[in-house]
Amino acid sequence: MQHSKSKVIALVLTVSLFFCCWAVQAAEIDLLVEKLVEKGILSEGEAQQLLTETREEARREIAQGKNEVLPKWLQTTKFSGDLRIRYQGETKSGDKHRDRGRFRLRYGFDCRPNEQMKVGFKMATGENKTNGPEQTSTNQTFTNSFQNKDIWIDRAFIEYTPFSLTDLFLLKDMTLIGGKFANPFFTTDMVWDSDINPEGGVIKFTPSIGGVETFLVLGFMPLGEDKDDSNDPKLYAGQIGFSPKIMGRSSKFAVALYSYDDIKGMAWNTYSKNYTPTINNTLDGSNLKYDYNIVEFNAEYSPIDLAVFSYSLPVVLQYSYVSNEAKHVSEKHTAWLAGFKLGK
Repeated sequence: MQHSKSKVIALVLTVSLFFCCWAVQAAEIDLLVEKLVEKGILSEGEAQQLLTETREEARREIAQGKNEVLPKWLQTTKFSGDLRIRYQGETKSGDKHRDRGRFRLRYGFDCRPNEQMKVGFKMATGENKTNGPEQTSTNQTFTNSFQNKDIWIDRAFIEYTPFSLTDLFLLKDMTLIGGKFANPFFTTDMVWDSDINPEGGVIKFTPSIGGVETFLVLGFMPLGEDKDDSNDPKLYAGQIGFSPKIMGRSSKFAVALYSYDDIKGMAWNTYSKNYTPTINNTLDGSNLKYDYNIVEFNAEYSPIDLAVFSYSLPVVLQYSYVSNEAKHVSEKHTAWLAGFKLGK
């Protein structure tokens, strides 16, 4: 953990150094213009206009990766993050009511070393569980008498588009992704928790066919590694879908297969210590009773936009259906979800 934090600190210091160099150059320009005003060569208005035009030109150069001071990879770097604070109340049948104050902090960057490659990194808060170091939620509870909170690596990935200049069908729309990355599937939180960033490798195809955007996603994702067992659990996944316009409005449809390998017979908490199955028919003692071959269908359609104050917010209807098609699975192997979203 300390080693990872050292790497993060080194990266932040490196980026800060480059920005300091840029700031020094900007300060030198300001000083030069000030001297020209003092000598009467420029008026105050002309000096202000010159500084504004110089800064705008510098912004354009950075946006286009043409600035001569900053390295190109840094000019293409985009930083992003968010902070959320909330109160959370929970009431479950048979349990006591629970109240929690929580926050979530996420921050990271994406950069493009060249036209074909993107590198991404994001760190986030998260709780260290008492029954093991594994965690996926980025929420952090206000607890433990003001103790400092943990920061984890939330994403660390590389995207590579090897055939971006080719005219071959599909190949020009192919992207390879490896590492720990954002969920590449069109899905809902009935199957994938929104905090989960999968690990492994993915191939994505995003061609446009007849003016309709389509997508094909193929993934291989290890779920665990045991030096004493060669049958490590893993996930093979594939999804195909398209996004047509229906009456001029956006929609999206997809079918996915998530095939879990070497899951049946494993102890439920071997690779998922944060989740305790509560449905008895999933367990044979303390071991998982079935394999999981999940077929998922997802659909969404935005029929209208609603005007809320000065904002136009799309109303999105969504539907999801899943079925576990593994052999000898119990009768209770399907689930569905229907609802709507307002805004993006």
